[in-house]
Amino acid sequence: MDLKAENLELRQLNRDRLLMIPEEKQVDSLFLSFFEKAANELVTPTSEGLAEIKVLAAESSGAYQDFFKVLADLIGFVPYFEKRQDIAEIVAIEELYLLSYHSFTDEAKPFFRPLADHIYYFFFDYAEMFIRDLAEEIERGDSTWFDSLSIDSEALHTFWDGRLSDRYQNALKGIRDTIKEETYDKILEGGLSYAIYSNHS
Repeated sequence: MDLKAENLELRQLNRDRLLMIPEEKQVDSLFLSFFEKAANELVTPTSEGLAEIKVLAAESSGAYQDFFKVLADLIGFVPYFEKRQDIAEIVAIEELYLLSYHSFTDEAKPFFRPLADHIYYFFFDYAEMFIRDLAEEIERGDSTWFDSLSIDSEALHTFWDGRLSDRYQNALKGIRDTIKEETYDKILEGGLSYAIYSNHS
């Protein structure tokens, strides 16, 4: 099975699992609405649904708020990746959601550190894929990436560290010979803020 076929199969499996979640009611009532609406949003994205889960994320309390904000923002990328037919990226976001959901079914209020690790290793594991996508968008001249797709930079800062920055720097260096010099410079001059999907205003 080739990689594309494998990702399509994974996506169907994820979709089947996501469709079950709104009926399960296995998460603490404090977080239930977010996970149910987020599952629906991953299956059938709408601007209204995305707005709802972003409000719910902002209303969550304590350390969980940054976690839910980043997760909601990532879910907001799915329609864009659909348009690009980037199935691997969609699968990655779905699996981050499912991993997070199961953390909240295992414990009513899970420790923050494992949740932070979910976010951290999501960005760590997919650094090369995100840098490649970013470079393609710049060379296409598509401003959608910059204007519409962002993650709350303050929330993301909670999960970011020097090791992760180095990972993105190295991923960028790894494709330097395959992209235009101005593309490389644009990403580098932005301090990789584009690469990590953070607000860049």
